[in-house]
Amino acid sequence: RSAPCNNMAEAAAPHRIAGRRPGDAPHDEKATDGKPLIGVLALQGSVEEHIDVLHKLGAATREIRVKEEVAGVDGLIFPGGESTAMAIMTEGDGLFPALRDAVAGGVPAYGTCAGLILLADDC
Repeated sequence: RSAPCNNMAEAAAPHRIAGRRPGDAPHDEKATDGKPLIGVLALQGSVEEHIDVLHKLGAATREIRVKEEVAGVDGLIFPGGESTAMAIMTEGDGLFPALRDAVAGGVPAYGTCAGLILLADDC
């Protein structure tokens, strides 16, 4: 059982949890011990599965839900989900511009299904 919500933002935004409940420990390794830090867009899709594989491969991970979490990652994973819903969920919060800037700045990115659509310049 998870801990109760600590603030109204957690309680009001369960759609931003992507398979986890408020109070669950985040996958956010601050000290990476030389491991690459891979950000996983954690809005929908197989977030936990991507994180599990990355850990097995020796990478540190960070779940990305807000634009501030994009800074400092060595790579990005865009899991599947519903691309229109993901775009609506983040409309106006600056997350997608921050992700696009990171990719345009040379951060490697991998997208599956809807994640690949979000990475596309043209659809």
